[in-house]
Amino acid sequence: MKKLLSLWMIAVLGMSAMILTGCWSTPDVWSEVNAYGPTVETDGYSRYNESDVQAALDAGKNVVIFFGATRCPPCIALGKDLEARADEIPDNVAIFAADYDLDEELKAKYEVTQKHTSIYLAPDGSVITKNTAKEHKLEHILDGIENAGE
Repeated sequence: MKKLLSLWMIAVLGMSAMILTGCWSTPDVWSEVNAYGPTVETDGYSRYNESDVQAALDAGKNVVIFFGATRCPPCIALGKDLEARADEIPDNVAIFAADYDLDEELKAKYEVTQKHTSIYLAPDGSVITKNTAKEHKLEHILDGIENAGE
């Protein structure tokens, strides 16, 4: 009985630690307020919207769709960096945030299988490249645009 109680305590403590550190969580599908993306949208960084993406492509912009999650520390770091440096995003670049946990159809469309994925689009909307590196800064996204298609 003591052994069973000890195993149970270890399991409870382990799950608690996973939940507290964000390693094990479920998406909040009941509230768009908790969706991943910018708190203040700009011309260079905004939440994914199909018509805005098409407008950016039509305008000849370099389009990046970033799939992030509110439970992903690298995703949060990148989002904060993009918001803080929004004025440094070049006029010919549009970065769109998609929520990995909520945007299921979009994930399927671009075959995204893990959070922290950047999709670089060609002017016709086709995928040039997909990057799953743990980018944490605006310059990493811009480097990805420069190297896309090589």
